[in-house]
Amino acid sequence: MRFRALIWLALSSRIAWGGASASIEADVDCYHDFNIYRGAKQDCALFQSVKLKLRDEISPDVKADIVIDPFASPNPSKAKKPVFAWRPGVNDSSLGIVDSAAISWLPRSNLRLSLATIEGVFPTSSISGLPSGEAFAEGGWKQLGAVVGYDITLPVPMLVQFIGGNGEGEPTQNLDPQQYFGLNVDAKVADGLSARFGLSIDGNDYGSEESSYLTKTFVDDCGVVAPANTRQLGHSQQRAGGRLVFASALHGVSGLTMALSGYRHISRNLSRESRGQPLASSFLGSQGCRLDPSSIFAEPEVGEGENTMTRNVVAGSLKYQMSDRYFLAGDYSIRRIASAGVGLFKKCQSFSGTSCNGASDSPGRTLEESSWTVGGGVNLATGLALTVEYVTRSFDQKYSHFYYLGANGEATPDHEIFGARLSYGVR
Repeated sequence: MRFRALIWLALSSRIAWGGASASIEADVDCYHDFNIYRGAKQDCALFQSVKLKLRDEISPDVKADIVIDPFASPNPSKAKKPVFAWRPGVNDSSLGIVDSAAISWLPRSNLRLSLATIEGVFPTSSISGLPSGEAFAEGGWKQLGAVVGYDITLPVPMLVQFIGGNGEGEPTQNLDPQQYFGLNVDAKVADGLSARFGLSIDGNDYGSEESSYLTKTFVDDCGVVAPANTRQLGHSQQRAGGRLVFASALHGVSGLTMALSGYRHISRNLSRESRGQPLASSFLGSQGCRLDPSSIFAEPEVGEGENTMTRNVVAGSLKYQMSDRYFLAGDYSIRRIASAGVGLFKKCQSFSGTSCNGASDSPGRTLEESSWTVGGGVNLATGLALTVEYVTRSFDQKYSHFYYLGANGEATPDHEIFGARLSYGVR
């Protein structure tokens, strides 16, 4: 029986006997997309999530948790953001409507053990509280893993977590011989200053749910197929990130919190003879094919060596809690993507629809994208909050396969939206 079924069966039985507690949380989004032609239909009253959170305290030291959400996504980087594109859903993962599940044991006051669905070693949400904050943070797909956590006090108070997992995109069973290892450290450096650091290594993404999802997406959106992968070798994934958070205690700005974050994601081919995604030349040969910069890998021709793609992200966030009811916030993020072995980023002089005009002779190997988010929120009542935000995202150039959709479906390097999120929670 699969892990999610065991958790669900145990908690359902306990609920029937009144042994588990429950709470409900829901997010509803309404966005005005300035890229859409004036007067066209806008997306509003979209349910981002409806979560039923169940917790069973089996004993003082053992707890079981499960979160059910019919809008769950196996990719946390996309799940917490407003719906743009390429967001996998419940049908793209064996977890289905199970958003997360965990069994935790506290054998000692400073030792924590758990078997759980893992969302990566680094948070993909911003301290600003804005839905679109930390726009380019990447955590990898959910997976099943074991976590060992230690609370220590030297040299400063910190929680150190060691993680062993199936691999990104393997949430219910192990699909390849290479495993996932991660380290996460949360530390209180000084009064008002905290730090978080995380790193992870996933040996092989072949056969993962993410790999299967991307393969299907490339066929549906671009009509391109990856070469036969006879060696069952895809890519290794290495992630590392750090965040410093400063909470001001100065008179007049005591509600101000600021954060500086940095992320690095490195993907590498594992074989010269096989390819995990379609070749870069296949994408470049297709007109109007739009690609997701957060997940694409530029594959060289078979037999022409391996490639390494690096994604570096720097982000700054702030939040000013004006009172118990109101806050103001802002975020800025910039991402730089580099493909070492083969070019993928072909520049255009202009667009006709989504077709590239005046394309450069050879595709480049770097791309940059930036995002600004400003907004605020108000607590309307107990458990009910409203958040509003203005978001802009921009590529540094016009690219043939990396763009946003503008008026009448015209490709554009810029995206501008204004949105609101209504959040409700009750226990």
